Amino acid sequence: MLKCYFRASPFWLALKAFGEKHLKIDKLLSLSREMPAYRRLIEKLQQPGGDTSVLLLDAAKPYIIAALYQELLLPVLVVTARPESSKKLKEQISAWSDSPLQLFPEPSALPYQRIASDTSTVLEKIQVLSALAKCKLSTEPALIVASAPALMQKVIDFSHFTSAWHTIKLGMDIELLSLLGRWQTIGYKIESIVEVPGTVRHRGGIIDIYPP
Repeated sequence: MLKCYFRASPFWLALKAFGEKHLKIDKLLSLSREMPAYRRLIEKLQQPGGDTSVLLLDAAKPYIIAALYQELLLPVLVVTARPESSKKLKEQISAWSDSPLQLFPEPSALPYQRIASDTSTVLEKIQVLSALAKCKLSTEPALIVASAPALMQKVIDFSHFTSAWHTIKLGMDIELLSLLGRWQTIGYKIESIVEVPGTVRHRGGIIDIYPP
C-alpha cells in the first residue's frame, strides 16, 4: 500500500489552457521505469504485504500515480484531505492516463445530518461502487479518487449490492410484471417519461429503462 498526502497543484490550469487533445502525454509514463527510486518503490509494493511511504512534489504526484496504476495493474484508491483537492487531482491524473478514472463524491450534507443526497451524487456513488465490485471480472482495474469526507460515509454491504445484479440477454423469456417489481425493489422509479438514470417506463409489452 502506498501512503501519500496530496495537495492540489496548478498543472490542471495548463491542461485547460492547451486542451486535453493536445496533451497526449501518457506515453511518457514509460520513462518512470528508468528511475532507480521508482524501481525500488515498485519492488517494495510488489512484495507480499508491501507497505511503504514516499514524499513527492505536488506536481509529480499525478504522474507517479498514473505510472504505478499502469505498471501494477491493481485497483488504486487515491485519498485527498479535501473535496476540492480530489476533483483537481482527478483532472491531473486523467491527463496522464487514458484509463477510466472515477471520482467518489462527498455527501452534500454535513456528517450526521439527516438529509437525502441529490440524485446525481447517488448515481456517481453507484457507478464507483459498481467499478469496485467488478474488479475481479474486469481486465482493467478501477482507478478512483476520493476525499476523506467522502470516505467517512457508510455504503451498502457488498453482498447486498451485488445481489441486485442480474443479466438480461436477447432471446430470454421474461415475465414483465415480475421484472418491473424487482427493479422497483432495488430503487428504480416508474415514470411516464424516461429521462434520467434510475427510471423505468412500461408501455404494453415494451419497457424503457435508464440504468445508472
